[in-house]
Amino acid sequence: MSTVNLGRILFLSVHQDDECLSAGGTLLQAEDLHIMYFNDHHPQVKDEVYAQEADRVRIALGCTTSYSECMDVNNLDSYPISTYVSEIESVIDWVEPDTLITLFPSYNQDHRVIYEAALTASRSHDKNWYVRNVLLAEQPETQQTFNRQFIPQLFIPIDVEKKIALYNLYESQVRGHRSFDHLRHLAGVRGMQCNVPYAEAFQVMRLS
Repeated sequence: MSTVNLGRILFLSVHQDDECLSAGGTLLQAEDLHIMYFNDHHPQVKDEVYAQEADRVRIALGCTTSYSECMDVNNLDSYPISTYVSEIESVIDWVEPDTLITLFPSYNQDHRVIYEAALTASRSHDKNWYVRNVLLAEQPETQQTFNRQFIPQLFIPIDVEKKIALYNLYESQVRGHRSFDHLRHLAGVRGMQCNVPYAEAFQVMRLS
């Protein structure tokens, strides 16, 4: 169970809803949070509806936000990865986070692109801001990933019903393969592993 002070958090949310599905319970507890999004469009949802849902989530989290200039749903790999590295570096230098959280690389190609860019952007550097904690978050889809194993190393107790309520603000994104029951069951497993009712787990890339 975590006693780590995550401090100021920068969360890289590949799609609008990834923040809720993966680390929503942890982010709800954050006192200083910035979310960088890499998509603000969904092909099956009207833009104004998607924007309204994102605004509700931003208000619920009490966070600041920024957006990539290269956004193309499910096609982030059509841009050079160096573009995202530069963007993430700029946001890191601006926000000066203590903790960077991004998604564990899943079967979703967009997730993999931002994961790779985040690892490069958060490297030790003599000019860029040094992020002392770098964590990978899981979500229900992580369990469907082939040839990659998520290793839970850091556990943070959460109120799972608050996490579900946060996710439900993205009403258009609620799906059967990432249902409320899936979130509740996964949080229950992670809670069992650290002796609390519910928790979120993170794989540690760097922790100090």
